[in-house]
Amino acid sequence: MKANTSLRLGITYGLFYLAYMSLFPFQTIYLTELGYDKSAISVLTTCTALGNFLIQFPLGQLSAKTHSPRKLLVLLMIGAIPTGFLMYLFHGNLAAVILAVLPVTLLDFSLIGQLDSYTLALQVRDPSVRYSIMRSVGGLTGAAATMVLGSIYASRGTGLMFPLHGSLMALAVLAALLLPKSPPVQTPQQSGGSGALTAFLPLLLGGGLVFLGWRAILTYLPVLLVERGGSAAHQGLAMSLMSFSAMPVLMLYPVFRRKYSLRWLLCTGSAVMVLRLALISLIRTPEMLAVSQVLESFSYGLLQPAIMELMAQAVPDDLRPRVVAIWTGIQMALCTVAANLLVQLLCIRLSLAHSFYVFSALAVLGLIILTTVASRNSERRNSHA
Repeated sequence: MKANTSLRLGITYGLFYLAYMSLFPFQTIYLTELGYDKSAISVLTTCTALGNFLIQFPLGQLSAKTHSPRKLLVLLMIGAIPTGFLMYLFHGNLAAVILAVLPVTLLDFSLIGQLDSYTLALQVRDPSVRYSIMRSVGGLTGAAATMVLGSIYASRGTGLMFPLHGSLMALAVLAALLLPKSPPVQTPQQSGGSGALTAFLPLLLGGGLVFLGWRAILTYLPVLLVERGGSAAHQGLAMSLMSFSAMPVLMLYPVFRRKYSLRWLLCTGSAVMVLRLALISLIRTPEMLAVSQVLESFSYGLLQPAIMELMAQAVPDDLRPRVVAIWTGIQMALCTVAANLLVQLLCIRLSLAHSFYVFSALAVLGLIILTTVASRNSERRNSHA
């Protein structure tokens, strides 16, 4: 049964990320084909990022109170199927596009955090379920989808992404229905009330500071490659390395965890992120800049599951869904908006490349905070033992 749970969860992750990656990476291309320029797409990106961040608070509250996490997953997936077609139907002006894109973006984006929260709850009670492996399955299928679908859309049109997203999400619904209705309930840890959320602000702050530069890389790497004389070939190499290098590390995370402490893994992953950000400022050739993105392996593949494990250990059961939802909003949405704003401010006096020194310094601060939180959590667990 335990093996079946992991298999079903892996299939759910794979199908969801196939659906997610069949639509969102290609939205910009679709809107460009419709005649929207970069400024319009920037407004859309900012609106959706802010919406994604703000919705995590009420969604986390709902997730914490529901007695059936699987039901919430299924409902969000079902809602994403029809809303995925709205942009195809309504795109006459920018306001219409924003209103059409927001619903499916909020639903699909929220599913990332909900799947992670559900998996962490299972992992706490069933050690055979591994968050890092589930996330690697999702990442691998998503990366494969972008590579294959790019060619398909180029020949058959990007409009194909709407029915494909809906079909794949429907399959994800069927897979999710086979998951346990809810994780087996043990005696819950008590948080002492919702106000206790503030106790986990250092954890969220430290993780946000480390991943702030990561979001800047995802946004500005194409520009940095062009500034160094790079081409689409260099961009393709960089994205391939980023997509696939993290997968082996995510798969091997349980092995690393048996040999090393959580604090050591957090410190190592954060340190690699600091190095990666600094190298963006130092490297002068597009080839080396593209190759350096292989550091995604440890800066994301090691750090992401380590942060999630720290949350699983440090956050009480009744608060964990809310904290994970807020973390998803910070990592994916708020960091995107904050990174873009910081780059705009820094580029008044610095070049884009040199602004990454600042992101590297902020990641150092985040490293210090995360390792401090991990040390205190370890001391607390040892005292309770």
